[in-house]
Amino acid sequence: MSYYIKLHQVKSTNNFFYKKYQTLSNNELEKIAQNNIKYVSEARLAAISILKERNYDSHINKKIENELDIIENNKLQQLKEKNKQNETIISTLESIQHRKTARYKLSNGNELQVKRLKTNKYQIRIEHYMSIISPVVICKINENNQINYFPFFHTNSILFSLIISFILLGYIWYELGTISNELILIILAFPIINTILQLISFTYKHKLILSTFKQEIQKFR
Repeated sequence: MSYYIKLHQVKSTNNFFYKKYQTLSNNELEKIAQNNIKYVSEARLAAISILKERNYDSHINKKIENELDIIENNKLQQLKEKNKQNETIISTLESIQHRKTARYKLSNGNELQVKRLKTNKYQIRIEHYMSIISPVVICKINENNQINYFPFFHTNSILFSLIISFILLGYIWYELGTISNELILIILAFPIINTILQLISFTYKHKLILSTFKQEIQKFR
């Protein structure tokens, strides 16, 4: 849609800047319209709209309208690309059977694993030599076909560490007949350390896993 047409729709929308800028002078509005660094496109659009309503003849209007039109078209293109990507992701995820894991071999030798936990919930992880202390990404498809991603603990890894700790404690107790409190704390520290390491790497691993997942899924387009 052309910004020339969209300018006349600003008044009927919830454009925060349109209401805020009503008391500004023409010169102030003109400065806002020209500043593409300090002000977002919605603010600049509101400024031009008010100038037009005031019948203020400015030589910059057409130039800025064209610029904003390009920005709007780019946003629409990005939105279309994102929607197309989501369609591919959803289609790929829904092809995975319940409680089954899809495995994708990566170029670096690691393995991307996507497990279907529920009808609309999936676990994404990368299998590698340090994956036992790496978190996973949970993916959930909403009713409106939007996808939410969030990091989560690799619970199987934590549970495995806990089981090994109890087995080790049981073995020591069986062999020695006793065990000190200090040794108990040391052995039980393994699952705790595992949890802490996963928590520390949440942000970094979340981005890495998600980026790898989306890149791999795009191969199915």
